[in-house]
Amino acid sequence: MDSQSIAASGVGLAREGSRLVALPVIVQAAAPVLLFAAASTVALDQALAMFMKANVQGLTADVMRGLTDLGIGTGYVVSALLLIGCAVAARRMQVAPRFEALLGKAKRLSFLFLLSLAASGAVVNLIKILAGRHRPRDLFGQSEYGFEPFQFRHALDSFPSGHSQTIFVVTTVLALAMPRRWRSISLAGAMIAATRITMTNHYLSDVVVGSYIGIAAVLLIAPLVLREGDAPALAR
Repeated sequence: MDSQSIAASGVGLAREGSRLVALPVIVQAAAPVLLFAAASTVALDQALAMFMKANVQGLTADVMRGLTDLGIGTGYVVSALLLIGCAVAARRMQVAPRFEALLGKAKRLSFLFLLSLAASGAVVNLIKILAGRHRPRDLFGQSEYGFEPFQFRHALDSFPSGHSQTIFVVTTVLALAMPRRWRSISLAGAMIAATRITMTNHYLSDVVVGSYIGIAAVLLIAPLVLREGDAPALAR
């Protein structure tokens, strides 16, 4: 076996190893996430929602309203598709190898984003139907709080948060691409996700679980899409 074959085998084993390592880590993380969500449902969600409803007003509410729209996926999807298109065009035009390699990495990260967004979105929407949780507005208007499983009404789609899932797919992909800035990227994602609570669109437990699903999807799919060197932090 020549050196190139050995190297290729090593890359394959590394990617498979990353995938196998990611799964138990994600499964282990699910337990504390779900325990916290259950505790929050019982002890925190209602009180926090009532506090936000009473205190987030005026300019603060306007700022939060603007930030929360960053959790809408349309702009990110369009950007990812444009990056993929640019990468394909650059390869056909035979641009400088360094530039082509950079666009190739951007293309793979874009594919990772799109696949993770679709997979996590499917999970979130399925859980929404299965859980049938009332949104905070029902608590304020009708004193309704809790779950009505297997409902298809829009009013019963609070758990988990789709905005939080989306923004944490975005920020997790960016953190893999720019590992030195993962703290600031993650903080930005947490702030945007938190606006779903401050604007009383969702409860705390909705946001926590939605964020977890977004992160888990990226970490599970990344080893299947990225190449060695695209995201060095993933192996760690």
